[in-house]
Amino acid sequence: MKNVLIALILVSLLSVGLCVATENGDAKEILESEEPARELMNILETAWTMGAWDMGNFSTFVAGAWVANLTETLTKEGPFTVLLPTDEAFSEVPGGGIYTRPDNDFVVNALKYHVISGEVFSKDMKDGASLQTLQGDVLSFKVSDEGVMIYAVDEGAEVTQVANVTLKDIECTNGVIHVIDKALIPPNSAILTATFVSTGEGEGRYEEEILWPPQDTV
Repeated sequence: MKNVLIALILVSLLSVGLCVATENGDAKEILESEEPARELMNILETAWTMGAWDMGNFSTFVAGAWVANLTETLTKEGPFTVLLPTDEAFSEVPGGGIYTRPDNDFVVNALKYHVISGEVFSKDMKDGASLQTLQGDVLSFKVSDEGVMIYAVDEGAEVTQVANVTLKDIECTNGVIHVIDKALIPPNSAILTATFVSTGEGEGRYEEEILWPPQDTV
């Protein structure tokens, strides 16, 4: 948690940017009142700044990138495509969020599962296509007139989670961001919780409960 607090302090020093959403879910750069236009920012700077333009809050991803040692990756040349969950989406991860784990492995894998090497704009998203994430597993795309959905699949190619792209094509100096409404959990990840059950006279035992994956798919 200390790392998270430090990360939030660091990202608060990032530059203020100028991006805003149009009504159809696209994103465009807002020009300054006088030329020239303000320059684009890198992925992390953009993600932090988006909250100021009512595009959602993404501080969990930005702080997580610091904890997962991804800040250098996501501020350098790239290019990368980031499928960016909102803070609300991350809070709905079973167990209360991505920072409830005692180790950083889950955070690292969860963040990398939302990053793809290369630029993938909405026009490049093809129905049924699959792309490999930095975490190593793939995500699949379903494209229709209603929009774009991201499918998380397991080793048996079974769909385990679905996220909707709610805001697309937010350009950055080192890639592109698409906002999604769900934080996706990488395949083969397990989220456990342990509850102490008293057996009397100060004694007891811990009983583990599997929060993820759902028990009907184990």
